[in-house]
Amino acid sequence: MDIILLCIFIPMNMSTPSCLVVIPARLTSSRLSRKLTRRIGEHTILQHVYLRLQELSDRLDIVVATDDEILDEHARQVGAQTVMTRTDHINGTSRCAEVATKYDQYDYIINVQGDEPFISPDTLLSVVDSLSEGYDIVSVYTGLHPEDHDVESVVKVHVDSLGMATRFERMVDMGDDYHQHMGIYAFKKDLLPALVNLPPSQNEKLLNLEQLRWLDHGYQIHMVYTPHHSRSIDTLEDLIAARADQAKLQHATVDRGIG
Repeated sequence: MDIILLCIFIPMNMSTPSCLVVIPARLTSSRLSRKLTRRIGEHTILQHVYLRLQELSDRLDIVVATDDEILDEHARQVGAQTVMTRTDHINGTSRCAEVATKYDQYDYIINVQGDEPFISPDTLLSVVDSLSEGYDIVSVYTGLHPEDHDVESVVKVHVDSLGMATRFERMVDMGDDYHQHMGIYAFKKDLLPALVNLPPSQNEKLLNLEQLRWLDHGYQIHMVYTPHHSRSIDTLEDLIAARADQAKLQHATVDRGIG
């Protein structure tokens, strides 16, 4: 889902690049209408993402980028800075590329999905910490649950011994050396215009995975491991499961006498 998160990273040393985290956010969704304004517990999905990233407020600023006035107003109500973008973007990368033209002072643009309400701030920090190596594109992977091998909505990635992605799939066989891919991307800012103008590849068309376009055109994607699982909310079933998980977490917190 499109939400653009603006993150200004304060360099700790001269080798640490500056970054802008973009959360592209759209109101419409083919499988779950108005999903970013749907609630999980006390907060909307978008608000969950924003509040989790606010835990890093000493190291980054946040901006929600959207083409919809309803989402723009909602983001402002929960305390986020916002930027309005064009309405013709076909994916979050394209929206990030537009946002990048409005902020010239950054080395990297980090795209954080607006529909992952349980994203861990530590995961984002792992991405930021890897950028001093100068990779063109960085993304994230975690362990793949056995029951998810044949779940098409859980994207899988194969990572080689150098930490580079070699293939993305939607379904794999049990025992295959694949991991769960998480939809966080860091791009060199100056690379974004070239990426969004690449023609779609056959593999991308077959699996509807934009990152295959980049691989097929010769770009490398460095993968950062995180132990923190996070699922996007794509369907009503995902939303129901997320609400159940949130309720269990709240009950456990009360049982421990916290809050």
